[in-house]
Amino acid sequence: MKQYLFSITMFLLSYTCIYSQNPASGIDIKFYHIDIEVSLDKRYIKGSLYCDFVATRDNLKEITLDLTEKLKVSSTEGASSFVQKDNQVIITLKGNGINKGESSNIKIFYEGIPPSEEGEGGIKKGLIYSKHGKNNNPVIASVC
Repeated sequence: MKQYLFSITMFLLSYTCIYSQNPASGIDIKFYHIDIEVSLDKRYIKGSLYCDFVATRDNLKEITLDLTEKLKVSSTEGASSFVQKDNQVIITLKGNGINKGESSNIKIFYEGIPPSEEGEGGIKKGLIYSKHGKNNNPVIASVC
């Protein structure tokens, strides 16, 4: 049962914590692979994102992905540098950049306390840690 609950949680969590594409970024994302470790003892996740993309303009040297500031990027692969600010990760690509139609990839490593908030009507959104049933079984759920 724990494995089943964990699998469902990971599937739903991917929608909560996924990076999103900024339209001004100059890329067309072709593939994401998200790998997330969820702490069962406390509100904390650690993971990585592998991203394949194609440039939509020439001389692309930098891309921008959205990511909550509650999750801190610790390192990258396939990038020469990165800056995280204003809920975005600005990534400088290695080399001289790429041109329109060329593909590339990056891998980003991150960790932190996953976001959750109280929405309209007091309904919680995000990654929710709770207890359930007479045995206080732990429940981790993604609520979107």
